[in-house]
Amino acid sequence: MTDSIPTWAVVGAVGTAVVGLGYMMSAGGGNETKPKKKPAQTGSGESSKKKAKVVEVHKPVAKPEGSNAERRRRKELAAKRRQELEAEAARKAKEAEEAEMLRLKRKAKEAAKEAEQRQKEAREAAAKKKAERKAQLEAEEKEKQRIREENKKKEQAAIEAKKNKVVNKVDEAELKARQERKAAKKAALKEASQKRKQEEEERQRRANELAQRKAEEQARLEAEEKEARRVEMELERKKREKSANWEETAKKADEAKRIALEKKNQKIQAKIKKSQEKADEKYRVAKEIEEAQRAAEAAREAGVVEEEEEEAAEEAPAPTATATEEPKADEATATTDNSESLTKIEALEGSTQKLSADIDSIKSRMDAINAKAAKIPQSNKGGKKENKSDDSLKPPATMPTPSPAYTTYDDDACLGKKAPTIGTADYIQGETVKLGAGKPVVICFFAKFAKGDWSTVIGVNALAERFAGKADFVGISVDPSKEDAESFISKIGKSFPELDIPLLSCSFPLAFDTDKECREAYKKVCKLQALGASATFIINKEGIIVWREQFGQGYAPPKKGQLAEQLRRVIVGEKLLSNGNKPVVEEEEEEDEEMDMGDFDDDLGF
Repeated sequence: MTDSIPTWAVVGAVGTAVVGLGYMMSAGGGNETKPKKKPAQTGSGESSKKKAKVVEVHKPVAKPEGSNAERRRRKELAAKRRQELEAEAARKAKEAEEAEMLRLKRKAKEAAKEAEQRQKEAREAAAKKKAERKAQLEAEEKEKQRIREENKKKEQAAIEAKKNKVVNKVDEAELKARQERKAAKKAALKEASQKRKQEEEERQRRANELAQRKAEEQARLEAEEKEARRVEMELERKKREKSANWEETAKKADEAKRIALEKKNQKIQAKIKKSQEKADEKYRVAKEIEEAQRAAEAAREAGVVEEEEEEAAEEAPAPTATATEEPKADEATATTDNSESLTKIEALEGSTQKLSADIDSIKSRMDAINAKAAKIPQSNKGGKKENKSDDSLKPPATMPTPSPAYTTYDDDACLGKKAPTIGTADYIQGETVKLGAGKPVVICFFAKFAKGDWSTVIGVNALAERFAGKADFVGISVDPSKEDAESFISKIGKSFPELDIPLLSCSFPLAFDTDKECREAYKKVCKLQALGASATFIINKEGIIVWREQFGQGYAPPKKGQLAEQLRRVIVGEKLLSNGNKPVVEEEEEEDEEMDMGDFDDDLGF
């Protein structure tokens, strides 16, 4: 395994040397001693070389003749040499032993390193095996969890199926009847749409006829003015012919004629301009009143406009003519005017006054209808802002009475509960609204796709303008994506005749319900199966839900619902209206309510 000299070889060599030396010392006595032959090297390796060296060093020499002192000296030398040899042998033995120990240490170190490597590999193998076992256990646990979840879903599905079976007790006959009602409603809407289209075509025809009459009137006035000038010139010509000094008279007459014509032209132009403006105003007001009548008729078909609309329109004060009389020409100019021209001008003034009276009458009728139709915003006459602060908190003359399908009862599950937070909503219009911050808050859920419920947004916007500064308003979108909610903002300020919406108005803050957290929270606190567009809530100053009201398609809050009156009472601190506990209703009514409270308007196909 190694080139080091074994210990036994060294010890053997030392012993052999000692024995040989003793033999040589004991064999001395002659004068001459034959030198011994150099022993042949037997064997191989370093051991044989060292043995030969020892024998060669201690070759016997011829004993000289001498005394005992010499012999003692030689013995001492031999003893000293033997000691040196023994020391040398001991030193070499020690070195061999140290070399062997070093070799053994290296071997032990290598063995330890190898054992450590094997232990490391064993640990790695154990760790790998442990990881595989852990992964196997995790996979088994996931499989068990999946099985448990599947079992739980199956149980929930079974419970839900059983619950639906108990709740939905609608047989095939009732389902067919409901489908027939829905089909009849769609047919009625389609017929109403066609009727509105025909009316729109008729209004357009009337507008074209009015514009044509307006152009004809303008041409007639210009022709009358031209004829008046011609008659005036003819009269002046005849006067000059009768005068003796016709040249001087002609100059004066020309100057007087010029002045009279300038004044007359100014008057006629002023009257023509005024007639033109009043004709334009009459045309504009006629268009507005036609649109108002159309909106009122459509609202009346949907059940929005009250039955007293026609009575209020009939009770409106009769219009009075307020046309301003034109100043009369002075007597000096009147002497030069033609009597026929003055007659025509007076007739023109009479027609102008009649036109002014017609315009005032149309305005009065429009105001009467606008006061009843919530969909038509109140117009500001003369550019002055109407001050509603004094009347916003006055109680109504008659208390609103909503239909049973939209009535909120005193035992509603959400009333008196802490309002869920709306802090997770992402605002897309206006400032952030906080609940319980010292003001009542009105929350209105809406959706861009629920076009039939946009009337609720318009109604809530009217309340926001009425109670500005006294309450905060916020609309929460339940659209599938934020892009849909932002698309709704782009439609604000536009008209949608197909939806009977002359102007989509919304000035209060709007937010998108991220992950439907707000919707789910309010659905849970109300214990409802569904909560969609047109759901409104009133939160008092302490953050408590004090009123909930659900509106449907074309059902505007300020008209039929109790939302406006309840909010007024919350602001002034009065006791809210009470509808008592919910009575036992027919199953058909419950089905109709459930259909109206869906997340989309199936009737319109959105």
